[in-house]
Amino acid sequence: MKTIQVFILFILLLSANTFYSQSNTVTKEVQQETSKLKKAVDNKDESAQADSYYNIGETFFNNGNFPKSEEYFIKSKNIYEKLNDKPNIEKVSRKLAQSQEKQNKITPAISNYSRAAQVNFSKENRAINSNDATRLSTSSPELKAEVIQSNIDISRKEK
Repeated sequence: MKTIQVFILFILLLSANTFYSQSNTVTKEVQQETSKLKKAVDNKDESAQADSYYNIGETFFNNGNFPKSEEYFIKSKNIYEKLNDKPNIEKVSRKLAQSQEKQNKITPAISNYSRAAQVNFSKENRAINSNDATRLSTSSPELKAEVIQSNIDISRKEK
């Protein structure tokens, strides 16, 4: 019995250490990007501000904190929209949609996939974003399968 308890304690400590290590890495990345953000604000460099917000959002997204990533992607998107920076509007709109989809916020995710498709200059990326909006919009399993396969085919063709 004690062996099992010791083993469970060991697993818990290992898990806590892994979580702390990941959390510590996220904190460092966010601190570094926040420093860049402060400089961008001081210099009134809106493009750099949007980039920093995006990078912070990306850090949270990659670590599974989708509500926090959504918050920063929205800040980034608002600035890119103001600057009419279409390539970055596409990039952040897609990532925002993915974050919202992970949170089961389907309606705003559809809207952001559609926005990404609308501003994209690449025929392939436009199709991928449109397919993702369609995938979330439909209840038809056949149509979902069709657009997923289309995205797979596009990805294979690009690589």
